[in-house]
Amino acid sequence: MRGKDQDFFDWTDFCRAMAAFLVTVSHVRDVLMSDCGGQKAWTPFYTLTGFGHSGVIVFFVLSGFWISRSVLRRIEDKAFWPAYLIDRLSRLGIVLVPALVLGGILDEVGIGLLHLPIYQGHSGAHSLVENSTDTLTLPTLLGNLLFLQRIVVGTWGSNGPLWSLAFEFWFYIWFPALALLIRQRRISLALLALLIGLLSPALYVGFASWLVGLLLLLCIDDASVPVSRFYLPLAAGMFAAVLLIGSAEVPLAISFGLLLLAMSRTALPFPRVMEPLARYGRTSSFSLYAIHYPVIALVGGWLARQGRLAPGTEALLLVLALTAFCLFIGWIFSRGTEAYTQPLRGWLRQRFLAPLSTGGSA
Repeated sequence: MRGKDQDFFDWTDFCRAMAAFLVTVSHVRDVLMSDCGGQKAWTPFYTLTGFGHSGVIVFFVLSGFWISRSVLRRIEDKAFWPAYLIDRLSRLGIVLVPALVLGGILDEVGIGLLHLPIYQGHSGAHSLVENSTDTLTLPTLLGNLLFLQRIVVGTWGSNGPLWSLAFEFWFYIWFPALALLIRQRRISLALLALLIGLLSPALYVGFASWLVGLLLLLCIDDASVPVSRFYLPLAAGMFAAVLLIGSAEVPLAISFGLLLLAMSRTALPFPRVMEPLARYGRTSSFSLYAIHYPVIALVGGWLARQGRLAPGTEALLLVLALTAFCLFIGWIFSRGTEAYTQPLRGWLRQRFLAPLSTGGSA
């Protein structure tokens, strides 16, 4: 029999899938369709496809929940850092490295073979306004591999969404460093990584949203948090209101955290019919996020090579078709990346941790 914990975990995976979908469809619409221009009939569609950045904040909250949960369970381990870094770097690297390779290839096709205007930032799309050729350089590639995109270097080619992976990586370092200091009075060199936020203060704002996931974890574990049958609709209404108003990142993160807390406390059953979406969120959402924009830039840039399409039936169908294609590509990509995360972790642990535990050298 399924427990309420599994239902809640499925809800979080479903939210991951929806967040990745929102990011993807917002970029597809931006590349393919011209701005709304006050056409009231299309306002709802443009509104619904305009929550891409909100999807990133949802990812931050979910990441904060799961990573802080993992850190707090293992923080007393004397060899915490080696095992933790292997787990985090394998999770990010197994997707990031192939995404950089594939994204670079797709960009080279669009720039060198098709000469599409989107790569010069001339298409009118708000999500790509820079010349991608300028960031298809070795220093940019190395910077992206070191999670310094949008901090020291630009993002690799057209793949602007990779900025959030850099944010995530530094959050992964900051939180355990602070947790060790606060809970165990252990000073770590990783605390110096907090200074990198001086190069990009937006990191600190993002970290505040990420820490909402930690607060969610603490509230779920605290049995004294009150439960009310009215809590879920109130939390859902608050999240919807904040989302529609277009509030700042931290209020949005807090409202989403309250919604998740309501889901956990009211033991909201997860509909079995939505299990495929939860599975996609669990196994493929990261891959979709990492690779979707180079696919959109190439395919969407070619479809709109004569100019972005005006709102209409043809444009709507193309948006839906390209979004579905990206979801499929994300799933295919994940079968060769995310699906091998555990084997990669096992190999790295055996290679680097086993010699340490036996007193040998790596």
